[in-house]
Amino acid sequence: MPRATASWGGARRTGGSAGSKAFIPQVITVTPDYTTFPPDVSKYLKDVIRRREEAEMLRLLPTAQLMSQAVLQAQAAYESIVQQEALEFLQISHRRRETEMKRKEQESNKANREKIEEQKRQHKEEMTQQKNDVAAATRQTEAEIKEKLKTLLPLQPKLNIVPVVMAQLQDPTSDCALLGALMMEEKLLQKALKGDARYNKSKTAGMDGGAVPYWWKQCVCASFNVSAIVKKEPHRASIVDVCVATKIPADKKVVVVKDKEGNVVAWAHTRSGPDPNALAEAYLAMKPEVHELPANAYKGVLWPKEDAMDVMRKAKAAKSPIADILPEVITVLSYSEMSSHEMSVKDVTAVAEVASQL
Repeated sequence: MPRATASWGGARRTGGSAGSKAFIPQVITVTPDYTTFPPDVSKYLKDVIRRREEAEMLRLLPTAQLMSQAVLQAQAAYESIVQQEALEFLQISHRRRETEMKRKEQESNKANREKIEEQKRQHKEEMTQQKNDVAAATRQTEAEIKEKLKTLLPLQPKLNIVPVVMAQLQDPTSDCALLGALMMEEKLLQKALKGDARYNKSKTAGMDGGAVPYWWKQCVCASFNVSAIVKKEPHRASIVDVCVATKIPADKKVVVVKDKEGNVVAWAHTRSGPDPNALAEAYLAMKPEVHELPANAYKGVLWPKEDAMDVMRKAKAAKSPIADILPEVITVLSYSEMSSHEMSVKDVTAVAEVASQL
């Protein structure tokens, strides 16, 4: 596993006033291939990696300080030895200078002790300032990540995405690919939600829900993809058009999950609208068959949380006309250990409104 490397800036101290700055470590950590990301993502990755290197420098700073203190202490010991040798010589040649030499020795020792104490004080202040700077940079980075992923975060509230990303950013051996992948998914979702907003202007928006059925599909896919990205899986969910006999354009679009090779491993119909029970009846009456997708990968019909509750409640009633749909009602798209988050129409609308303001 690659590790962070460090070098010591400066090979020689010239005086006590230089403090630990002659031994400030220079840290170089693993960096990603910036050319694989757009300029704005690459620029931000460079910035957060620079902050991480500053944090790693702080971890190495105590060693540099100990080295600096050792040099100063060695100088003090050498000066003490010189003074002692001079004193012994003068005791033999001239007793009258003994008192003066002792005084100089005491003053020299006192001055060196004061220098050491002053240096320790400076080191302590530097450490405190560095810790404050790193903490402030961490808070700033966390706030920036929340802002940059403001559309995605509500789609997977249980995954603690921000702490996971921050942990990777603070790991010198990490290439920060997780943040880059999430930012790319954020851009795709924002673009899709803004594009689908046009359905709110259709003449039938009051009857078919307008853009909400389309937003619902986009949010399900993005939520699943966030789960896959965090778990480092290559699978991705997307929306595809299929050939089914229906007059509702939204019903011709299904969500699919593809593996790394592009094979469909899971797929589902989606439904959302002002009258979910009517949608359920229409689905059963049509019973759409999608021949171009594998039948064994079919998961069911995806509904927003409150719509699913309405449909299931009516389906369980005596002599319900939609009883047959009950086994197909699902609220999350899942495959293996990856899954979208259960969302309501209110959740989906709120996410889309945030995207429309960006």
